[in-house]
Amino acid sequence: MRTSRATLPATGVMLAGLLLTLTLSAGQEIVNNIASPTLNLGETANLDCTVRQKGSYKLHWSQLLNNQFLLLSIEESIEATNPVEGLFPNNKTKYEVDRTPNDDLSLTYRLTINRLQVSDAGLYQCSLVKLEGGVQHTVKKNGTISLHGVSGGPRIINNIGTVKGRVSQSANLTCLVANKGSKQVKWKRKKTNTDLTSDGRVITSNPIEGEQHKYKISTQNTLTGVQFVLTVNHLTMQDDGEYQCYVQTSRTPYPSQTGRLQIGVPPTITTNTPQNVTRQSGQSVSLECLADGVPDPQIVWTRLDGAQLPSGHLSYEGQNLIIPRITTEERGLYQCKASNDFFPQAKKIFRVLVPFPPTSRPSQIEVKQALGHLATMSCIFQGYPDVVPTWYKMSGSNKVPVPTTDDNYHITHSFGDGVVWPLNYNRFSLSIQKVKSSDLGEYRCEGVSSGQTVFSGITLTESATCVGDGCYNIVTRPTATPPQDHTKCQGSSCVDISARLVGESLLLVIPLIVTLL
Repeated sequence: MRTSRATLPATGVMLAGLLLTLTLSAGQEIVNNIASPTLNLGETANLDCTVRQKGSYKLHWSQLLNNQFLLLSIEESIEATNPVEGLFPNNKTKYEVDRTPNDDLSLTYRLTINRLQVSDAGLYQCSLVKLEGGVQHTVKKNGTISLHGVSGGPRIINNIGTVKGRVSQSANLTCLVANKGSKQVKWKRKKTNTDLTSDGRVITSNPIEGEQHKYKISTQNTLTGVQFVLTVNHLTMQDDGEYQCYVQTSRTPYPSQTGRLQIGVPPTITTNTPQNVTRQSGQSVSLECLADGVPDPQIVWTRLDGAQLPSGHLSYEGQNLIIPRITTEERGLYQCKASNDFFPQAKKIFRVLVPFPPTSRPSQIEVKQALGHLATMSCIFQGYPDVVPTWYKMSGSNKVPVPTTDDNYHITHSFGDGVVWPLNYNRFSLSIQKVKSSDLGEYRCEGVSSGQTVFSGITLTESATCVGDGCYNIVTRPTATPPQDHTKCQGSSCVDISARLVGESLLLVIPLIVTLL
């Protein structure tokens, strides 16, 4: 099934600058009159075209739209856009063509149009077409589909609605006209009652800014009518308002549709509150978020970690967020978000801090690891101001700082981000890349905040096997047996021939020496 779109002029084809049509009535023949049914919206229409002595001619079905025929099918192949989209019963398409042979050797081509719409009303043509020597030969007959309660005159068949546009950008307003005929379609600005366009021309003052005119009109023929798109460039707030598309007919009121062009400005945030706010426990906190934009933005406060606000709600709407008596648990990241009908939204994050004494705890009291493998020990500190940590190896009651310049010892630090982990949450880790016997023993992580010192102790002990995700097993491969030399005798019954030959040679040499003597 093809979905390309083609048109056939109602009057013929172009040849050397002349439009020629040859209509034949003898030989090839359409033997029936095309029906002209009157149906209801949503029903199915069937149009039959019976031909005799078709020969090499091809049968076309077309619909008259805007003074030209829009090609629907050639033989049984649909040429027009043919949607399915679940709109039609049993997943049928909009158009179908079936060919049926008759007893008298004629052929009947049935055009089926499912779920009739307003745009389906009008003139349909069955044509036998053959292009030969640059001349189009045709035999044709017409039928008409009428719909109850639907006028055959021009009408606007889409809802223009509200179109949103940002200042300095462009916006498009679309008007779809069925059965336009020779009537003019115009766009006008209702606020000033000024016509902006007529058919495909701009007829109002149209200044150039940059490389674009203020107004642009474009037209396109579709299966359902002619589409008129009004483009307004370099939008300003003065462009906001209603725009009307109407068809200038001989009778009033004109067919018309009105749409709204809504011009806006995305929100921006200003504030006199610093990004970092520090208050003592029990003090009041006031966070300010002022937003500008068109239309006026809505301002909503939340906590980034998803926790409730001090009010007990998950969100609060308003310019100012007040925390009357802040607690340590209420410290964190607070976000104000400003939004209106235009993107992007604006956001501002405030970090609210509350001083509190430091605490320390180990992730494990004892860490076991085999010699030569990686061991990691961690301590978790909380407190504000943030804790300054130090790692020590205990030697009796003495503390020996871990040598941070030694590549075998790595110290890492993870901070609370206020989202997954709370603010002022600090995890300090000591990793020993390859544990030695001298590394075994007690370790202490100490942290200092506001003159207060806290610590945790962790013991590193030896295990028989590697512990942890980084361990792997070394598989000992068996020693390969050297290949045997099958050219030599194998086993206890074998005699070393080379040794035997040497012995026999000596026996031969000794009698010879005796004889010579």
